[in-house]
Amino acid sequence: MKTQQPLLTTGFKRKKLPQRFQEILLSIFADSDLANEYSYAQMHYLMDMQIRIINYTQKVSDEEFENSLLAYLIYQNLNYAPLIKYIQEDLEIQLSAIYNFKEQFVFLCQREKYFVCLLEKRNTAFDRIQDSAKEQLLGYISACIVYHHRLQPPAKLMQSANSLSVEHYRLKLNIGADGLAYLLRLLIEAGVLEAEPRSKLLQFVSQHFQTAGIGDQLLSANSIATKYKQVVQRTAVNIRSLLKKMTKIVEANFDC
Repeated sequence: MKTQQPLLTTGFKRKKLPQRFQEILLSIFADSDLANEYSYAQMHYLMDMQIRIINYTQKVSDEEFENSLLAYLIYQNLNYAPLIKYIQEDLEIQLSAIYNFKEQFVFLCQREKYFVCLLEKRNTAFDRIQDSAKEQLLGYISACIVYHHRLQPPAKLMQSANSLSVEHYRLKLNIGADGLAYLLRLLIEAGVLEAEPRSKLLQFVSQHFQTAGIGDQLLSANSIATKYKQVVQRTAVNIRSLLKKMTKIVEANFDC
């Protein structure tokens, strides 16, 4: 499987996958060369999975690739402990950025609904002894929800969740996450938008903005942060066209 590693690495870098996510996936295939670490069934699963992921990086668009790949790995039941931990820690980071207790509960309910709706391939798994990736993640979120129930009466929580429909309105955009990240960068560099700390701003954006093509999925703050730092020319050209369009509207409205 070592011979396929460069293809994986290139694909991950091209898709701007977060560094830690890359390291976790690359490590499992690197470790698999030590045959005594895995069973024959696990080796067969990983060989097939490596090819599938390489194909996935080549066929799936860049738009929200991290979320898309995670959903695909859950579908393929890659219940690899470091990967499950990575997803759980990412949820913890997003949750910690929400200071309002009621909003935390709503966020957990949204994530629970998201994972429940994810498809799961039957009769396949990296580790057949452990629960599936989907079951482990749902169990984690359920435990978080139970914790919130203990801190506040359930009836009050549900009432709070229903009353937050306006608070949790997501601003729909007709541009992708790449464009949104670059637009935010321009606003910050132009002094229009205050972003200290920037991580909090990106967490807020990931919760309240819905870019084109992602449906009900939430944006990944890590993905936006990566796109913020690494802007490609195509994105810059698209945003420049958008700004020119705005300029023409101003000129038409005020004859200037």
